[in-house]
Amino acid sequence: MLRLGIVGTDHIAARMVKCAAQLADVRVTAIATTAQGPAGPLARSIGATVCDSEADLAARDDVDAVYICNSRPNHALGVRAAIAAGKPVLVEKPIALSAQETAALVAAARKAKVLLVENLWCLTVPAAQAMIEHADRQTFGKPVLFSLDFGFPVKPELYPALFSPQLGVLRDRGVYGVAFARRLLGPIED
Repeated sequence: MLRLGIVGTDHIAARMVKCAAQLADVRVTAIATTAQGPAGPLARSIGATVCDSEADLAARDDVDAVYICNSRPNHALGVRAAIAAGKPVLVEKPIALSAQETAALVAAARKAKVLLVENLWCLTVPAAQAMIEHADRQTFGKPVLFSLDFGFPVKPELYPALFSPQLGVLRDRGVYGVAFARRLLGPIED
């Protein structure tokens, strides 16, 4: 049984709770209250413990792994807490808001020998997997150019992060294109 702690209280957290409920060997045992809102209602709906912070959640003995889906500017705080507690962590994109902070978190996870995974669902979609396999096999030759058009209309009040100067569309949606390009074409050299 994997006992999962969730840092976050919005629709993404609720979706993870529903997904975990479909798995016989996963149980959400704790949810941390965040700046997004109190964890009480979501935690009560599944009999999970409410934690006051990311650190409290990560330190619990009944949490084996941590899933972070709170507000993007606070992802790094939850990642640090999970690493400090020695717990594997899955974090929604982006792990952090700068390359330097991301590199520091990756280094901390490596030093602590803790699994750190950024959730980029786009790379796991079956069509994307097929495209990646063809690129790896060079079925149609070696990929040299990648172009992506991805988006859908949204209301600013429902997706404020997309319109935030600190976050914006590049960090929220553009990351998918960057992830695909890196996977298909290799590391960024310039």
